[in-house]
Amino acid sequence: MSHLPTINSINQPKIGDSLFETVSESRRDEVILFGQMVLGIIELFRKEDTSIVPFFIPVGIIGLIRLVLFLFRFVCYLLYKPQIPSSKRLNTFSSSDVTIIVPTIDCGPEFASAAAQWVKNSPAEIIVVTTDACFPQIQAMVYNFDQGSGLFRVLSVPEANKRVQLMEGVNASRTAILAFSDDDAIWSDDFIKWMLVPFDSPKIGGVGSSQAMTPCGDRATVWEVLADMRLSMRMMEAASTSRVDGGISCLSGRTAVYRREIMADPDLREKFVSEKWRGKYSLHSGDDKFLTRWLVSHGWEMSFQKHERALLLTTFKPNWHFLKQLLRWTRNTWRSDFTSLFIDRKIWRRYPYVAMNMLDKMLNPITLLIGPVFIIYAMVMHPRWSPYAIGASEVVWLFFSRYIRLAEHWRRKQWDIVYLPLYIVFNYFFALMKVYALCTLHITGWATRTDTSELSDIEMSAVSITIVVDDEHEGPVLCRKITPTTMNKVDLTDKYPVELKANPVKVSTAPAA
Repeated sequence: MSHLPTINSINQPKIGDSLFETVSESRRDEVILFGQMVLGIIELFRKEDTSIVPFFIPVGIIGLIRLVLFLFRFVCYLLYKPQIPSSKRLNTFSSSDVTIIVPTIDCGPEFASAAAQWVKNSPAEIIVVTTDACFPQIQAMVYNFDQGSGLFRVLSVPEANKRVQLMEGVNASRTAILAFSDDDAIWSDDFIKWMLVPFDSPKIGGVGSSQAMTPCGDRATVWEVLADMRLSMRMMEAASTSRVDGGISCLSGRTAVYRREIMADPDLREKFVSEKWRGKYSLHSGDDKFLTRWLVSHGWEMSFQKHERALLLTTFKPNWHFLKQLLRWTRNTWRSDFTSLFIDRKIWRRYPYVAMNMLDKMLNPITLLIGPVFIIYAMVMHPRWSPYAIGASEVVWLFFSRYIRLAEHWRRKQWDIVYLPLYIVFNYFFALMKVYALCTLHITGWATRTDTSELSDIEMSAVSITIVVDDEHEGPVLCRKITPTTMNKVDLTDKYPVELKANPVKVSTAPAA
C-alpha cells in the first residue's frame, strides 16, 4: 500500500510567488506595500499585541466623539422638514409685500440670470444700490431688464461699503418684508413664496435659504467643486440645527429675508454700519453674521427653508481667489462666533445646539491637526508591521468619515466623489488657514473686491435719504442722494415717502490693516 504524500511534502509554489508571476515588474512594489498594510492591520489587532492600545485611546476617543456628533447631526438632518406653503389657508404675506435689495459694485455676467429670476418672483420692487462711480453703468444695465415696468430702482452711495449700501436700500423701501440678495444669487421660480411661509409666525424675524453652487463657466473648476462640497456640509448643518432648536449659526448674506421693522430700528442701523472688532477695526464684511446675532440677542426667532423650491444658486471664485473668499469668511466666523459665545452669550440659552456646533468648529483645527501628529509618532515608534497598519487605518478612517459627511452632496452630484481625496487634503490645508485667520482677525477688508470705504469717513446724512427725481421716466426709477444743503430744493411727494433723520450718524472707518 503506497503512502499518500502529506500536504507538507508537496513541493508547491508559494502564494506570493504565483501572484508575482501575474504582476508586472513595475507593480511589485505596490503589491508588496499593500500586502504589508493588510498583514500589519491583522497583526495590529491581534489580542496579544496590546502595545498600540495607549496610542489608540486618545485618538479613538476624539474620533468617536466627533463621529457621534456627526451622526446625531445627520439624523437631525434626515428628520428636518421645511415649512410648506398651504393652499388651504392664506399666508400672512405675499410677494407684493417684498422688496429685494441688491448691493453691488460690479455686476458680473450672473446678474442677468439673477435679475430674471427676481422678476419672475414678482416682488413689489427691486432696489439696486451701487456707488456714484458705477451708477451710470448699473443704470444702463438695469434698464435692459426693466423694460419700462418701473420694477427696478437704482440708488447710489459715495463709496463702496456693503453695509451702508444695504441701509440705503432699507431707507428707500416701503414694504413689510425685505430680501437682501447678492447680485449673483439666482433664485428658484417660487423662492419668495416659500421664504414667506415662516413669517406666518409673528416671532420669526429672519429666514435663510437652501443654496448650491453653479459654475461660472461651462464646467466647474476644482476650486468650485471644493466650494460646493463645503456648502453642502453647511446646508446639512443648518437643517440639523434648525430641526433641533430652531437656530442657525448664520442667515447667509447670499440671500436672507427679514422683517423691515427690524432693519428700521435706529439702534441696529447705527451699530450695523459702525461695527468694530475690538473697538478699533471697522468691519465691512460679516454683515450677515451681525444680523443673525441681532435676531438672537433681541428675542427674534429664525427659520431655515431647505427645499428645491427655496433654492438659490450662487457662484464662487473659479480660481485660487476662492482662498481669499474663504479666508475672509473664516475671519468673520471667528469674530462673530467668539462674540456670540463669550460676549453676548445669549445664544447658549436660546440655541444651545447651535452654540455647541460653533464651539465644535472652533476646536476642529486642533482635533484635525493633532491626528497626523499621533499617526507619525506611532509609525516611528512602533515595530515592523504596525507603521503600515497605522497608516492604513488612518486612510480608511479619513475616507469613511469624509464620505458619510458628504452624503447629501453625493446624492446630488455622484461623480464629484473623484474629488474626495483632494477634499481630504484640502481639509488639512483649511485647518491651517483657520489658525492663520485666528491670528489675523485685525484684517477686515474684502480682499476680493474694491471697498474704498476702508479708506474714508462716511457721513450718513449724505447717503440715507433717497427720493425719486424723474417721475415720468419710462424705465427703472432713478434716484439720487439728497444732502442737507439740497433738501429744500426738492419736492417730496406722498407717492415716494422718505425717511428723514434729525441727527445724522457719522461712521468713521479706519484703514484696513
